[in-house]
Amino acid sequence: GEYDEALKLAHEALDLFTKVGGHGRQHPRVADSRQLIGIIYKTHGRYQEALVQYQKALEVFLASYGPAHASVGEIYGNIGNVYSHLARHEEALVQHQKAHEVFLAFYGPEHRFVGESYDNMGVAYRQMGRYEEALAQYQKAREVFLSLYGQEHILMAVGYNNTGNVLSNMGRNEEALEMFSKALEIRISLVGEDHIDVAATYSSMAAPNLSQGKTAQGIEMLTKAYDIELKLLGPDHERTIKAGVALNLLRISKQRGSAVVTFRSPRTKARTK
Repeated sequence: GEYDEALKLAHEALDLFTKVGGHGRQHPRVADSRQLIGIIYKTHGRYQEALVQYQKALEVFLASYGPAHASVGEIYGNIGNVYSHLARHEEALVQHQKAHEVFLAFYGPEHRFVGESYDNMGVAYRQMGRYEEALAQYQKAREVFLSLYGQEHILMAVGYNNTGNVLSNMGRNEEALEMFSKALEIRISLVGEDHIDVAATYSSMAAPNLSQGKTAQGIEMLTKAYDIELKLLGPDHERTIKAGVALNLLRISKQRGSAVVTFRSPRTKARTK
């Protein structure tokens, strides 16, 4: 399919730059090709293979540019995201910290990549249960994005949603709902109601409602998420199936008057490479 074709073309580009172009294996264009191959592997869940390509690209960029170049920072961030998917959260944090140091030195404090590195560090802290540190990083990310883009920007919505998830984890449910409401307002304004990110926010809003015993409101939020996912992804998608199962269990538990079902909110990130 498209994945196989993309991977084939990326490998052909790597061969071209390595052999025909006369660049050898230590040229930045070779590293760019390896990074692209890594992105394709990562996108399709082949994380170990992605990691190998990113690490090879990092070696070339370090040799070509030194440790303080933006391309080096980008690779650190990509490696961190792969570690996150592999549940190697301490290693992910280290990589995102390295990326942040590079971006801060290269671009200064008011740059998108700096904000995204704050966000990625926040994700790593949240995954390790270090919620106060996650909140601090998300706050810094929002400050950068607000300065660069203003309130009505998709990265502000990501920041509010991520902050809401941490507050929900901490049991600060009203504050979490306030953050989710801000994220939802921005997302609907920018992308409309029928968008997968809007569904993610509705799904996130279920947990703090349920934690407060507001089962009807929790079911309402999860129903909205499910309806969007069903429309966009179809009934056989993993995400739709999980939402449908959680929704049915909640409805059953409400009818029986038993304890509500708990579930994890979707995680959103700024950097996706």
